Amino acid sequence: MSTADSRARAERVYFRRVAGQSWRTIMHEEGYGSIGAVQSAYKRHRARNPRDDADVTLDEVLTRRKIVTSQTFVLMQRAYEAGDVDAYSKLAAIASREDIELAKLYGLHAPDRHTIDVAVSQTPTAILARAEADLLAAFEARQQTAIEGEVVQ
Repeated sequence: MSTADSRARAERVYFRRVAGQSWRTIMHEEGYGSIGAVQSAYKRHRARNPRDDADVTLDEVLTRRKIVTSQTFVLMQRAYEAGDVDAYSKLAAIASREDIELAKLYGLHAPDRHTIDVAVSQTPTAILARAEADLLAAFEARQQTAIEGEVVQ
C-alpha cells in the first residue's frame, strides 16, 4: 500500500472513531489485522495532524460565521423580494442565532462581570481555635443556667 493510501486509510480510521465506531468495527471495515494496528493508525494520524491553537481556530470560526451571515442576508433579501414570509422569518432566526453565537465568542453574552479581591487574614488553625473557644464558651454558659435538683417519687 502506498504512503498516500495508508494515510488516507488512517484518516478514515480517525473519522470513524470520532463518529463513535468501535475499534473492532473499524478493524473489520478498514481491513486491519488487529485492534492494535487500528489504534496505531489512529495515533499516527493524530501525530501528523495536530490541533490548531486557539487563535487559528477562532479566526477560522469567525471567517465561517462571516460567510454564513453574508449568505443568510442575501437569501433574506431574495425571500423578501419574493414575498416569502416563511423563508424570511426562518432566515431572520438564523441571522439572530449567528449574532448570539458571535457575541458568545467575544464574551459579550455574559452578565455583569465583577472582580472580587479576597484577603485571608487568618490561618485555618486560628479559625478552628476561635470556633472551638466559642463553642466551649457557649457550652459553659448553658451549663451555668441549668437547675440542679433531685427527682422525688
